[in-house]
Amino acid sequence: MAKAPKKELTKQGYEDLVRELSYLKNTKIEEILEVLNEARGNGDLSENADYQRAKADEAETMQRITQIESELINSKIVENDNTNFGKTITFERIDTNVVKSFSLRGAAETNILNNIISIESPLGKVLREAKENDILNVSKPDGSTYQIKIISVSK
Repeated sequence: MAKAPKKELTKQGYEDLVRELSYLKNTKIEEILEVLNEARGNGDLSENADYQRAKADEAETMQRITQIESELINSKIVENDNTNFGKTITFERIDTNVVKSFSLRGAAETNILNNIISIESPLGKVLREAKENDILNVSKPDGSTYQIKIISVSK
């Protein structure tokens, strides 16, 4: 069976994941264990809200640790691949004249609230090779398309 291709990450994205993993393993888990130990001293665990909350937090934290470890194992750092990976692209949507800027990163780095989109998303795939003044078609999930004009590509 063929290996799945490694997911792309910027160096910054990789370092952010390593930092988060270190925090979760070295600080967050210790904090949760302290709360669990204190809660155990408060008697019946079946009706102990602090204990139940800490157990849920522990499960969520362990799930995130597993997710980050998997992302790190299955990722490769891309620094200069002659595409717009890791760059910020500003474009105008031609039909609405709305100007937007997005940074193109790996899927693990995606944060739409901070205008970071995945290079693997439909828009990311269109922007990957874009150059200033290009006019490109973007497909929407419903099958319709719209055009954008690239204003700038910057690091």
